[in-house]
Amino acid sequence: MGDERGKSSPAMPRTRARDRPGEDMSSAAAPLDAVPAQGGYEPAWTWAGLQERLAPLLQDLVDACGGTSPVSACMVYAWLPDIGELRGVAGLVKDFAGPPLYAHLWCRVLADEQLPVTEALRDGTVVAIENPVLSAARYPHHNQSTWSGVNGACMAVPIAGPIGGPAAPGAEPAGVLGLAFRDAMRFDPRLIARVRAFAELLGEELARAGEIPRAEPFFSAPEAGSGAPAAASAPGPVPVPAAPAAPPVPAGPPARPAVDAQATLDALDAAGTGIFDWDLGTGVIALDARLSRMLGEDDPYVGPIEPVLCSLHPEDYPGLRLHLAEAFAADGPFSSGHRLRTPGGYRWVEVRGSVMGGADGGPRRLRGVVSDVTEASDLRLSLARQAEEVEALVIVIDDEWRLVYCNAPSETLFRRPRAEILGRPLHALLPEARSHGWGRHLFAALQERRVQSFTLHVPDDDRWFRVSAYPRRDQMLLFCLDITDERERDARLREAAQVAAAQQARIQLLTAALAESLTVHEVVRAARRLPAVCGADGLAVGLIQDGRLRVVGHAGYPPRAASAYPVWELDDDAPFVEAVRRRSAFAITSREEYMRRYPHLGELAGAAGKQAWVFLPLVASGEVVGTAVLSYNRQREFDADDYRLFGQLRALLARALHRARRYDDEHAMSAGLQRGLLPGRPARIAGLTVATRYIPATVGMQVGGDWHDVISLPGGRVGLVIGDVQGHGVDAAAIMGMLRTAVLAYAVEGHEPAEVVRRTNALTAGLGTDLFATCAYVEFDPGTGRAVVVRAGHQHPAVLGRAGVRLVDVPGGLPLGIDTDARYPATELALERGDVLVLCTDGLVESRGLSLDEGVAWMLETLEHGRGMTPDGLAGHLIARRTGELGDDIALLLARYDGIAE
Repeated sequence: MGDERGKSSPAMPRTRARDRPGEDMSSAAAPLDAVPAQGGYEPAWTWAGLQERLAPLLQDLVDACGGTSPVSACMVYAWLPDIGELRGVAGLVKDFAGPPLYAHLWCRVLADEQLPVTEALRDGTVVAIENPVLSAARYPHHNQSTWSGVNGACMAVPIAGPIGGPAAPGAEPAGVLGLAFRDAMRFDPRLIARVRAFAELLGEELARAGEIPRAEPFFSAPEAGSGAPAAASAPGPVPVPAAPAAPPVPAGPPARPAVDAQATLDALDAAGTGIFDWDLGTGVIALDARLSRMLGEDDPYVGPIEPVLCSLHPEDYPGLRLHLAEAFAADGPFSSGHRLRTPGGYRWVEVRGSVMGGADGGPRRLRGVVSDVTEASDLRLSLARQAEEVEALVIVIDDEWRLVYCNAPSETLFRRPRAEILGRPLHALLPEARSHGWGRHLFAALQERRVQSFTLHVPDDDRWFRVSAYPRRDQMLLFCLDITDERERDARLREAAQVAAAQQARIQLLTAALAESLTVHEVVRAARRLPAVCGADGLAVGLIQDGRLRVVGHAGYPPRAASAYPVWELDDDAPFVEAVRRRSAFAITSREEYMRRYPHLGELAGAAGKQAWVFLPLVASGEVVGTAVLSYNRQREFDADDYRLFGQLRALLARALHRARRYDDEHAMSAGLQRGLLPGRPARIAGLTVATRYIPATVGMQVGGDWHDVISLPGGRVGLVIGDVQGHGVDAAAIMGMLRTAVLAYAVEGHEPAEVVRRTNALTAGLGTDLFATCAYVEFDPGTGRAVVVRAGHQHPAVLGRAGVRLVDVPGGLPLGIDTDARYPATELALERGDVLVLCTDGLVESRGLSLDEGVAWMLETLEHGRGMTPDGLAGHLIARRTGELGDDIALLLARYDGIAE
């Protein structure tokens, strides 16, 4: 693992302490080499025993990576998989990384915490966070208490392992290398490659080092004149300043200082409470005799903080860091509960103290007391008998996650007998528990001193458990209830709710489609959504017409079956009409039942290929409108919920068909009325080719007030009329019929065009109606091409001739029906052979979003494009090119002057 790996690294670091590979730096990494040596770094930890061994390599790493932004902290963590902990073994910190206490507090990290180093460990990849914004988003629970005063980038790189030997394929990492930078920065790929190369060298050193000590033993008290205690496992002395055996007690009032101090110490001793004094600047802590005895030391301890921190349970570290960060930020009191390792095992202690600030305003010292608050009873003894009698799983684990008790039902969770379970770590028995955050919930229960509840999924047999964690001293009770059946029931309920929601959405779509449908044809087309609502495979809809039941639409049927019986008599022995007679829904659940009840319809049932049917009478306003048949390709039974749904659907369809049938009847009546009011095809007139169009804009009755007419006059002359009565509906149509008749009568009597229009105006004014009308009347002589035009408030006529298309400016009078005494001037117009005279109502040239001037311009352009067409083709061309919403009726009359042959 040594020299060959180092030589293959993409950007190998230089080293100073011993001969290592990597002196030849790659040219790609050259810009990173021009970094001055970075000084002023202090050891991050003093207890691990590897600090001096790795310090030269770490200093090289700091020098190589500090070009863009100085490195504020460089940490090496070893991975202890049996307890799921990353333990700091070496590191360097800079003064701008904040008080040294932060380095001390981060020497132990649980693997399931959300941090860059744990993420790099779990995923086996480099984790690079370039700025504090990304850090806060990625690790919201740790961002504020990670490093004081550091607002830069950070990086975590896994270190290959294991410790004490070569790395096996697929083995877990030996640890993690963590780097923190003072400033935000973008990570150059060459920098990442260089850090990975250093991580490989660190892995080699850890492999040579052997086993990492589980906990550093306490130092002996310094002898007189000694500057520091000696670490039992450290390669050399650790320089720490000397301190008194116990912190000095502040002086009280002058009258009784010694008496008060001694009384306080006696009271603390009687209560089993010890005193500590922690210098946050140097990392040195002083414990009095009582607290030192609690930790198994005969003499008062004064020395580095790390051994004291290692006496805490690793799960208590995150809570301790959080509470201390809050106390330092507020510069106030501190209180927290933790488990402390003692010669007799872990004990619960309560730590209370106060932060005292220094001259620079930052925290300088933390002084306080530690009290033993461990409960007296043993959780295993108090619950063992009751736990064996319950069906739930009862498990007790110790502070190292080992099972110390489990009841008989617990064997089903771990799939092995209890003899093989007890004493084994929880994460080894249930590997999936770690990946689902089991440890985080248990840790929260310990830190918050309250019950935590969560769910656990065991994927091997797809079972779910509701777990309640009860913390007790150095043990924890887990109460696991199998909720697999409950979750399956909930899943079925959720699925049913989703199906119901989807069905309701389909019903809403069907309702909207039926509401928008006007005709029977549109209703039947919209009803094709109905099978999807109720899971059917086919639909047939029958409508009662002229005493018969006629099939008006179907879906999901082959053509042969659909066309076999288009009409049924109401007394036929068939289920389709039986629903009409019964006026209630019924079902046939199998083809055998169908054949038994209707043997003469066996060929029809066979051609359709269906296996179950539901027949629904369609009743609206007390009248049977028709029948709907839902069919299924498989046999099926129907329950009360099905019939409630069928009742809702048939009511929707019945109302829509009833309304549509009434609309169709009214439409047929209005179409007949309109045909009666308007002239038929124009008669053939010598020398003139005429084409007409009428397009109604309204729905429902479809009766409007626009009209056109071609009148044969004496002497071979012809009268051309276009008119528009204000409004729509029956009233407008009635006025239109009278005006058309009046113009026809006055013209045939032989009146001049102006007189025809004047008399029609007088008649309209005398009708006593609020409606008025516009009109254009043209008297044309096919023999000479002479035309006389009279306009009453109507559109100007247009002429399409050889020279182009033009709008003829014809002076006019008021619309008909406004002023009885109105006069209407006549304008003569001469047409040449081939000219086309165009008369239209404003529905052609006006619409929503299109002004009159724009519409007229469009019409003239369209006429030009249609040059050469016959009048009938040109009329169709105008109507086809018309776009936008039709807001008014359109009446159109085109007359081409052909001349009379000699």
